[in-house]
Amino acid sequence: MKATEFADFFEFWIEPTDRKTVEKANDECVFNYADLNADKFYRVVDGQGCFRTRYISDIKDLAECFDSLLNDYIDEDVESAGFEYSESNPKTYYEQMLDYMLKDKEYAGVCEIVRCLVNPSLIEDDVERKMHTGLF
Repeated sequence: MKATEFADFFEFWIEPTDRKTVEKANDECVFNYADLNADKFYRVVDGQGCFRTRYISDIKDLAECFDSLLNDYIDEDVESAGFEYSESNPKTYYEQMLDYMLKDKEYAGVCEIVRCLVNPSLIEDDVERKMHTGLF
């Protein structure tokens, strides 16, 4: 799944940023998941203006940016449809949810989001390409 699509699901957008912006975010104690030794940095911005901007340096960290939103955007709907987490199952909550969702075509779009929560390496960095093509 493309990083821009993943962020858009939660009504955020993602764009490249620079080290100075990330260092300033560190000073302001905002959601900063970025490694200051990295070569690339991204800003993950709430399109509704309700939540603080997140900063990351690895596109896989995008999966960690929305923990506070997961209940409202995913969990409640799937649980109200019948999904039940089993503590006796060795799989994680989202691994179990993914198994549940794969049995129902209704969850096709959300299923890709959960798949990326389970395996963040499936998030494809399309941010710079979109910036260079003017699609932002």
